[in-house]
Amino acid sequence: MSIGKMKILRTGLIALLAVALIFTMTFTSRVTALDEGLDVNEAAQQVLDKIDDIPEIDDLELTSEHKALIKDARTAYDEFMSSYGEALQSEENGELSGTLKTAYGKLIAAETQMGKLEAARQEALKKKAKAVVAKINKIPAISKLKLTHNKYVKAARNAYTNLSKAEKKYLTDNYADKYSRLQRAEAKIKKLTRAMRLAKQEAAKVTKKIRKIPKYSKIKYKHKKRVKRAYKAYKKLKKSSRKYVPKKQRTKLFKAVKKIKRYEKKIKAFKKAKTSVKLYTSERLNIKVAWKKIKRAKKYIVYRKTTDDKYHKVKVTKERSFIDKNRYKTTRNVYKVKAVTEIGGKKVYSKYSKAKNKSLLAKSTIVKATAYSGGGHCANGMPVGVGRIATDPRYIPLGTWLYVEGYGLSQACDTGGAIKGWFIDVYFTSNSTCNRWGVKHPRVWILK
Repeated sequence: MSIGKMKILRTGLIALLAVALIFTMTFTSRVTALDEGLDVNEAAQQVLDKIDDIPEIDDLELTSEHKALIKDARTAYDEFMSSYGEALQSEENGELSGTLKTAYGKLIAAETQMGKLEAARQEALKKKAKAVVAKINKIPAISKLKLTHNKYVKAARNAYTNLSKAEKKYLTDNYADKYSRLQRAEAKIKKLTRAMRLAKQEAAKVTKKIRKIPKYSKIKYKHKKRVKRAYKAYKKLKKSSRKYVPKKQRTKLFKAVKKIKRYEKKIKAFKKAKTSVKLYTSERLNIKVAWKKIKRAKKYIVYRKTTDDKYHKVKVTKERSFIDKNRYKTTRNVYKVKAVTEIGGKKVYSKYSKAKNKSLLAKSTIVKATAYSGGGHCANGMPVGVGRIATDPRYIPLGTWLYVEGYGLSQACDTGGAIKGWFIDVYFTSNSTCNRWGVKHPRVWILK
């Protein structure tokens, strides 16, 4: 016999044995049921007792206990009919059959009532769930959700919390998408709340910086860094976070920034400003320095440079001119001026003016000097007097101004037969003064 045929035969035998086993088990079970229920009346009474345990229709409630009673009664009835249904067809069991039919009517009525109660329960659950869903539907789309919508989210959550376990289960089973929307809205609100808390913390730091700025009337330029720091911190805040900085503090900051900017503008303009200087001869021996006004200037500083090539501060004045006295001894007098003011408590200087040079001295020399007195007129027709001296016109022309050491400012007005070369004759009003002068050899500065 081939191996293939042996396999087929073995498979057939196994199938035959399985069928025999099933038949044996069925027969045994049937015999057992019959053995246990040979008395149809006793088996029927057990079914009737279970149906009698079911409460009256009006007393039925949708409880697990009542459900179990109806279920047990239905199971017992179905098993009885399965085992003794044929036996009930006999005439001797006619009365028993009628009794069972009546009891079965009660079972059917109980099941129907329980179905109605379950339907009513489901309707109540649906109504409760819809009430919660209506509140969930008031919540805006997640992408448009804001903290101001938190009241809708809370209302929906509170409505859900007040549901019973069965109502919650019904909602989550039948409106899963709506409940998911509520959860996502709560997560978004939580995220926004956390962001708001962080924003408030950052805004509080900025507010603290703003509070360090003095009130508007006392803001000086020295507060610039404080104002700039606060403004920079404010600008770093997100636009949504800036609203947490109190309006009063925001106004204070903006006003302070504007004031500092005005200070900066004025300082910049003043630093660029420059006056112009003019020099004049004053009383032959002095130099008058005059300059144009600079807007906002409180004082002017005059600098002078002479032979050492260094500028020295010679005058600080509120006026727009200054007389530099006795500058006849130097051939070089260079002047420049700058203005100074105070803007926002900061001392600010303007640019220097262009340098201007003025010299009163033509030259200086040592001369021989005698003195005379008396009346009359000078060679140039002017009456004699102190400060009018006689000179040799070839050396010191008539009309020349000069400064005589020990005598003072003088003008060459007269001549004399004995006055030759570097020789001068000074005038005094009395002979005694002339005698005291005698003959000297002073230095004479010849002025331009």
